[in-house]
Amino acid sequence: FFLGVARCQRAMGADLYSIFFAAVRGMSQTQLLTLLGAVLARMQIIKAAGSKEIGAMTAKLLLPCFVFAEFTKPAAKEKLKVAFTSAEGPLLLGLSVAQMLLCLILGGVVVRLFSSCKGMQRSGNLINLSVAFGNATALPIILLKTVEHFFPAEDRDFVTLCVLVYGTINRALMWTVGCAICSGKAKFSLLINEINIASALGLFVAFSGDLIGFDLLELYHSKSNPLDFAGTIDKVGMLANPLLLMVAGSSLSKGPKSEDLDAVSIAASSVARLILCVPISFCLLYFSGVLAMTSGSARVLGFVLMVESCMPAAAQLALVAAEGGDASALQNMSSLLFYHSLAAPVTCTIVLGVALQTFTA
Repeated sequence: FFLGVARCQRAMGADLYSIFFAAVRGMSQTQLLTLLGAVLARMQIIKAAGSKEIGAMTAKLLLPCFVFAEFTKPAAKEKLKVAFTSAEGPLLLGLSVAQMLLCLILGGVVVRLFSSCKGMQRSGNLINLSVAFGNATALPIILLKTVEHFFPAEDRDFVTLCVLVYGTINRALMWTVGCAICSGKAKFSLLINEINIASALGLFVAFSGDLIGFDLLELYHSKSNPLDFAGTIDKVGMLANPLLLMVAGSSLSKGPKSEDLDAVSIAASSVARLILCVPISFCLLYFSGVLAMTSGSARVLGFVLMVESCMPAAAQLALVAAEGGDASALQNMSSLLFYHSLAAPVTCTIVLGVALQTFTA
């Protein structure tokens, strides 16, 4: 691993600094929005009751709008068609699910290993989820845009496509398997939540022309519509992540401390999510044969999966845990995100460098 880093640094030179700069810049959005939430809470502009209401609105309206808008973009439809019809399509779906489930197992192992720790006893389910599910869309896209020029021009669209598909699977598993873990039982009703419904509706609208012979997507984006529903839903969805991070920051107004988490549980979550998930991804790519493939799309697939394996925990996990019955989920998840974001610029830079060396050399 470290030899790979050294070779990568010699080969890439100044580009390694560019990756680190992009990682720091990308993380800064998360940190600044979280800090803003903390400042507003200190000023009593955001209060506990208001924070809870904003969180509920984000989960039940803003995030579903964001997901629906992503799937109903004409460009997204074309990219999804390419994914499902390409030779790497089934591989992308299968390996994405496998990687998340393996990381979920890793999270369970970490919780078991440190079960005597008070933090694990109080918030073991949340630690498990923080290892399994990372920031799968916004941050990866920011980082990958800085290095996509290392791939041939005809393969660059597949980079964004892989992130989009991985992020969709990530959200689906978070709101089903994640809620089941937090609530302690598997319920069919967990599948019927606003985000999954929005995902299903978005896919239906996108592929309505193929499914029912009437193209709802064209009607939805028609310039002759007197009311711009598409633009409105897109704008509403854009509020989701900023507000979610500000709500998370409001619980940190007195510092990144948690009554439930301790130093051991925070360190275990950070190391497992940012570091240990990477060799799991590498082994998955090795045994699936992706590392030996020479096609451009296969190399992109391997690269994206490895980069996704080192992303910090997803901010939505606080809402997932709360939906599963964890009353202190927001405070605990906010603390974990704070520490993940401190270490992630360094770890992400190293993994990006190694992944580039592996899949573009």
